[in-house]
Amino acid sequence: RGAMALTAVSAVLRGLGRATERVGIALQGREAYVERLVPSTRVVGFKGRELSHGEGFVASTASVVGDVKLGERSSVWYGAVVRGDAGAVTIGDASAVQDGASVTGGRGGVIATIGNQVTIQAGAHVDSARVDDGAVIGMGARVQAGAHVGADAFIDAGALVEAEAKVGAGELWTGVPAKKLRDLNADERAYLRATAEAAASLGAAHARQLAKSVADIDSDLSELELRESEGMDWDQPMPELPEDVEAYHRLTYNPMDVSLFREQDFDEEGVRRTFEAEQAALEADAEAEAEELAIMEMVSDTVDQIVAALPHERDGLIARLRSREPRAADVLEAMIGRVEKAKVDDGEAKALETEIREVEPDFFIFPPAEEKAPEAKAVRPVDRSSVCAPRGGGGAVKAASERMQQNPPREP
Repeated sequence: RGAMALTAVSAVLRGLGRATERVGIALQGREAYVERLVPSTRVVGFKGRELSHGEGFVASTASVVGDVKLGERSSVWYGAVVRGDAGAVTIGDASAVQDGASVTGGRGGVIATIGNQVTIQAGAHVDSARVDDGAVIGMGARVQAGAHVGADAFIDAGALVEAEAKVGAGELWTGVPAKKLRDLNADERAYLRATAEAAASLGAAHARQLAKSVADIDSDLSELELRESEGMDWDQPMPELPEDVEAYHRLTYNPMDVSLFREQDFDEEGVRRTFEAEQAALEADAEAEAEELAIMEMVSDTVDQIVAALPHERDGLIARLRSREPRAADVLEAMIGRVEKAKVDDGEAKALETEIREVEPDFFIFPPAEEKAPEAKAVRPVDRSSVCAPRGGGGAVKAASERMQQNPPREP
């Protein structure tokens, strides 16, 4: 009975943990964090080193691993990978690692160095190479370890720059393996630089949008509706309200009271303090719930171990739990005490069964009695030989009785 009760208590605790988590998520609403099996992680440290960057942009689906330095206004776009786990990667200012591209440092002891205003286009790969200022690595191109691409050079789409190759400044290389095709003119070089600046500006716009809160997005939608209703262009400045109108809005704005006539001015600072206090209380409650949940998880795990262990191993398991978390050990010992008492006290066993059945309806310490079919009443056989003739009469009845005994009627 004790092992059965402990097993049921373990199931109850796990159910309680899941229910507590669901309640916490419901209370937090859209602010809740729900851990996924494979979370999207943009920046991952390696051996104590991780991304160092200025005002750059790292997309939500990009991966930057290990010792990586990203310059001002540089960007790592969606699906791109920059790996500094085998060796350092340095990317200068206003450079872009575009969608699905990758930069890897450290192979063969060579550090990947990307200069300023460099564009590594979508799907390209730079492996432990040096790319100087203003160069462009075309879509799907590959630059192998130890190669050096000079300033303002262009590697054509799909080209393969072999290991240790030297691409001169301002040269156009193409083919597999890549060879010099010609020199770029001044306008072409300027165009490469302009491409890098355009990517830097676009990255800054993406960074601003991804940093917006829900309130900022709602404000943008309201502004968009106003522009559409007034026929305004997207880049046309919004009209400014007169100073007295702005002062009126500051004094009378009250998100808790949107009626036309307000009894008093809105205490914005007071509401902010109240909101912060409520948030702090909610966070404290959430931390307490998480701590309690962790304790109950430890108790549940130890219960599973006790159920599977030999009797003489129980004390050691409890002692191990107490060394980790004394409160969890106290809870478990109290639980075991109830179970031990329930073994010898039917009243306590019934109470424990009732508590467990509140969350596990199919659990029984005392299995319900099976319904039995009603027993047929015993019919006392009639001694027909005792039937006698009525007073004063002949022996006809007695004779009939004797014949029935000798020849009883057949069952129908």
